[in-house]
Amino acid sequence: MRVDLNLSRNPFTNRRLLWLSVMAMVFCSSLFAIWISGERIKTLNEISILEQQKREIERTIQTLNAKTIDVKKAVPVTVLSDEQKMQLASARQLIAKRNFSWNQLFSDIEHFVPKDAFVLSIKVDDGSKLKINPEESNPSAILEIKAAGKSSSQMTEMMTALEHSGGLFEIEQASQETTTDEGLVPFTLRLTYKPRGSESGGQQ
Repeated sequence: MRVDLNLSRNPFTNRRLLWLSVMAMVFCSSLFAIWISGERIKTLNEISILEQQKREIERTIQTLNAKTIDVKKAVPVTVLSDEQKMQLASARQLIAKRNFSWNQLFSDIEHFVPKDAFVLSIKVDDGSKLKINPEESNPSAILEIKAAGKSSSQMTEMMTALEHSGGLFEIEQASQETTTDEGLVPFTLRLTYKPRGSESGGQQ
């Protein structure tokens, strides 16, 4: 004996709505899959473009590197010998000496020469840091001044005056010689001269 039980008062009998729902879900899933596929293709295209740009940049870099190597090969490297370096240093020193203002030096030194003394000669040492061009600053010159006075006190008097020159002259060394037959006392001063403002076109 079979007993059929129906616990629902209104059993569901609309099969069409069920299949429409299933078809709608399948359709939405298909649309989503198509969208994902389109986005994937778009992303792959962008990656391909970027890779192509990367390859072009790498080719450009390689070309520039090759040109740089060619330029380095074309430009010879100048290597000076010791003799050429000495000649270059001598030429620079000669240019500096030609630009050195002797007029200014004479004007500066005359204020410190005692009344009973006079300068015999002035020599600029090769170790001086003279100006090679007007743009250079803080030039200095090492001077060897030979002078003579009527007594040995003239050297002391001149050294005292130079020590109060405000840094214009700095005494490096001093020596005095024996009195000459004329009764003069020669002496030599080695000084560092730091001109505050040089004239252009100094003469030797």
